[in-house]
Amino acid sequence: MKWNGCGGLFALISMSVFTTSVLAQDLTIVVNRHADWTELYLSASAPNLFETFDIQPSKFAGHDDQVDFASFQSGTAWLGDHLLDKSEISIGADVGGFEAMSFMVHPVAEKLSMTSPFEGMIAIGVCNGPRAGTMIDVNDLHAYVGYFSEKGSQGQPIEIDLPKGASASFKVQVHEFNETGEVRQYETTISSKGTLTLDAQRLNDRPWRSAFLSALLKLTGAQFLK
Repeated sequence: MKWNGCGGLFALISMSVFTTSVLAQDLTIVVNRHADWTELYLSASAPNLFETFDIQPSKFAGHDDQVDFASFQSGTAWLGDHLLDKSEISIGADVGGFEAMSFMVHPVAEKLSMTSPFEGMIAIGVCNGPRAGTMIDVNDLHAYVGYFSEKGSQGQPIEIDLPKGASASFKVQVHEFNETGEVRQYETTISSKGTLTLDAQRLNDRPWRSAFLSALLKLTGAQFLK
């Protein structure tokens, strides 16, 4: 399930930006759980995303740490796969078998919303970067990557092992979906061991549903007491 396209990419990649710890900035994840397959979409500033996965962006750069956008017109899925060189994503007790669909960066000034699978597909598939030959500093880029697994994850936790995750000080915003649509939104953090856990939550455990039923019971109870 590889995507081809003009994947907009890095330029003037300065290695000095990776000598400091990860900045306090949000990481956004959209997880789409189905019975037979699972999608993950991740969004963060380019420096944070690479540092968290312990990957040096020089791997993607050409001579003098610069890259021409045109060199990525044949597709960018390999960039997403490379992010997992030192990481592992599991579903329950099994290896998740995730493969990258696409990787994309957009100028920070043109940062895209990513709160649903549909927005995730747009973010990793639409190239709104400058034309070929234009160079951008990595600090001015926001990164997006999408992963797909042929394994279902309903009712099972997803764990992402992040080599540099333990040093990350930012919170993670999670948007969880299944075949019925959005299940919930919540914030979590990366553990001291560098593990990011996306807990499973069944449809009938939705917080809004529990609150609604609780309010309904109180209301009907009050009516019966009259």
